[in-house]
Amino acid sequence: LAATVAWIAGAEGIASDRRGLLLLLAAAFAFPPVVGELVLGNVHLELLGLFALAWWGVRRGDGRGEAVAGLAIGAAALVKLVPIVVVVWFLATGRRRAAAWTVVGTALLAAVTLPLTGIQPWLDYPAVLANLGRPSDATDALAPAVWLGDLVGPGIARLVVLAAAVAAIAWSARRLVEPASYAVAVAAAVLVAPAVFHHYLAMLVLPMLLALVATERRGWLAAAYLAMWGGQQPALVGLGWLLNRALPALGALLVPAGLLALGRRHRSDEGDRVEAP
Repeated sequence: LAATVAWIAGAEGIASDRRGLLLLLAAAFAFPPVVGELVLGNVHLELLGLFALAWWGVRRGDGRGEAVAGLAIGAAALVKLVPIVVVVWFLATGRRRAAAWTVVGTALLAAVTLPLTGIQPWLDYPAVLANLGRPSDATDALAPAVWLGDLVGPGIARLVVLAAAVAAIAWSARRLVEPASYAVAVAAAVLVAPAVFHHYLAMLVLPMLLALVATERRGWLAAAYLAMWGGQQPALVGLGWLLNRALPALGALLVPAGLLALGRRHRSDEGDRVEAP
């Protein structure tokens, strides 16, 4: 986490001095999803690092960088499948080599696990994915698919959320500058999962950092950051879900929504063109 924040801050010119960097680090480590992730010891900070490594590869702008980016997303997809949606961003931005390396890397890393896991878990994996349902306890579930699933059923909800994520990634890749569109892709990879809990939002540290350079207005970003603090408040009794579930979910959705609405556009975008007299 510290390495990701420090590198992004320096590479993107977010922090001009040590004080600025320390403030960013403090904001990242004080972020409640990060605190929860550190307490629970889950894999989401490792995924954050892999998303950052992929961005490092993209910023290199050469074939080796694309290979690194693809391998990083391939490794992330083996940890949790949903980072694979970043391949849509690779393809939409013309990085076919990175997309190919994602597939190759995933296959090679999966093959490395065979002596330990055997073949049967991989054969069972498609059936497991096809039969994923709503979390048995949705008290703290933040995933858009869970909210929508209460209305249309889990299967349709997952398809709708996936389609919306792919559309958002493809549109942003065509319209927004790359820090903004990559941030949308990472945020989509977080939110498209069928089950998202509070500590999963630690991965949104990367999109929020990129949003600092990809947008001019930042009030919405502060609102998203604070909304994701969430928390338990027994005094609210039956309305406690507003604080521990609704607000973090809205804050998480505000990250890609804010980038889509306010992210910097490509100079070639029609909205920025000036008609010749």
